[in-house]
Amino acid sequence: MLELIFLSCSLLSGQSCKDVHVPLLPEVSSFQCMLHGQQVLAKWVMDNPNWTISRGYTCAKVGTVANL
Repeated sequence: MLELIFLSCSLLSGQSCKDVHVPLLPEVSSFQCMLHGQQVLAKWVMDNPNWTISRGYTCAKVGTVANL
């Protein structure tokens, strides 16, 4: 299973940033994750209006990339 990983920073406190790991459905391939990742990010931003995406995203197997 894959997850979409990106850095997000608070709009309320610009110094507060966190790595976000969004698990994807088991049938999603690496190609599909990269191709449709922006749609997942857009939904995440809509659901988290006080946060912004601070850099690009990556796709990885769940648990293989640690929080920074």
